[in-house]
Amino acid sequence: MAYTARKEAECKEFFDAPDVLAAKIKYLAKLVKRSKHFVAFTGAGISTAAGIADYRSGINTALDTGAGKWAKDAARKAGRADEIKAPKRKKISSFKAVPTAAHMSLVALMTTGPKYLKYLISQNTDGLHRRSGIPVDQMSELHGNGTIEFCKKCGKEFMRDYKCRKSLRKQMGKDHFTGRYCTVARCGGKLHDTIVNFGENLPQTPLAKAEANSEPCDLMLSLGSSLTVTPAADMPQLVGEEWQNETSGKDEHEDGDDGATHHLVIVNLQATPLDHLCSKKTRIFAKIDDVMIGLMKELELEIPQWNLNRFLKVKLEHIAHRDDLRKCTISGVDIDGINASVFTGVKLRNNGQKLQHTNIHSKYDKIAKFLPDEYVFHIPSTLQIDDINHDEEKEPQNEENENENDDNKNEEVQVEVEKKKGLVVELSFYEHYQEPKLLIALNDYLKFLEKQDGEVVMRLVFDLKAQQWRVGSVEQQMTDADIGKLWKVFDATQNDDD
Repeated sequence: MAYTARKEAECKEFFDAPDVLAAKIKYLAKLVKRSKHFVAFTGAGISTAAGIADYRSGINTALDTGAGKWAKDAARKAGRADEIKAPKRKKISSFKAVPTAAHMSLVALMTTGPKYLKYLISQNTDGLHRRSGIPVDQMSELHGNGTIEFCKKCGKEFMRDYKCRKSLRKQMGKDHFTGRYCTVARCGGKLHDTIVNFGENLPQTPLAKAEANSEPCDLMLSLGSSLTVTPAADMPQLVGEEWQNETSGKDEHEDGDDGATHHLVIVNLQATPLDHLCSKKTRIFAKIDDVMIGLMKELELEIPQWNLNRFLKVKLEHIAHRDDLRKCTISGVDIDGINASVFTGVKLRNNGQKLQHTNIHSKYDKIAKFLPDEYVFHIPSTLQIDDINHDEEKEPQNEENENENDDNKNEEVQVEVEKKKGLVVELSFYEHYQEPKLLIALNDYLKFLEKQDGEVVMRLVFDLKAQQWRVGSVEQQMTDADIGKLWKVFDATQNDDD
């Protein structure tokens, strides 16, 4: 990709003076408040503060992540490797990266207060916007998501807690087959990564939604994009040209207000080909986090702390000719309900007795070489809570212990939790954020399905600062606007494969 790198002179970085930057941020806040359809457009630059290097930063960049990939490749090819400025921070995997202040500001702008931000268009494949909490239906990842693969045959999507592309087989260029196969009953289609390479068409649905939101957009905020890759860059250009038409022949006022109803705001340290479509006050030369932190202060909105969210699905179904047992399928999902491979292990105990999972191995298991998407167990059709070593065991005083795991608790308490009465699931994770195992007593959650088949979904929140899991009560899960809609009761006539 070195051929796509800019010349070093084009990589020159600029910084607005502090007073100038403050005035621009104040004006941006004014535009946000009066906007009717505010859209954000992000590029690789928004993730540099998370420790993920971009592509086009020059070999002498001020960014802690150091020179961009293509700039380094070009410098080495030109025999200038010794001129590459060493990064100030260690490179980090996108799976261990924490969404930045800018990422979380966008979440707050879209989901809290006046909800100014209506849509987000991203060129990034690192998955940080989705992980940060941006609603899936209000975002277009135009160039794909490195954590999502899909079945070409049935269309089913799968989210992974590992890199989809090149994680199982060597993929080159436009070869998108990951080596894994669909686990949907009677399908078995090939799974393909969603990354869009140069020369490939953008995915139709995300592109159509992005274009549909660009049409009514009166304020587009471009964060960390070079604005050189089309057709993505055509959308900011559209808004900028509206501004240009509205201000043609008019002088800009002292306060920067030109009377236009459309504005393109570009935040980038380097010059872009669309700079002429901005006013002096809407072309901002500063680090993205600095701009977004300042903007949130002007808008008097808090930047939320990011916590890792995982989602557990428990599905209960009848078993033909077995009134004493039910099929219990435990799996991970994402917030929109798609399968998510986020568990490295699932164990289930009923009143202290370990249950063996009964997964049916398909012909693709040996090929996949990855952990199963679902863990299947047979559990008693009627869940009862029996006493376990009642004379010897003491009940924990804090009821929250049923749903929380503190990694600092001693082994004695861990054993006590493992022997909890009723149905208890133990979940293990990939530990990208040093997540400890989590144990959850399921009986209360499954009362919803006491006499019928269906599935419940639970939000699991990992607080990185406290290094502790939190799991809401049954009522909290059911009233969660995102999670409650995923709770389902199956029609009595629905078969096991539906």
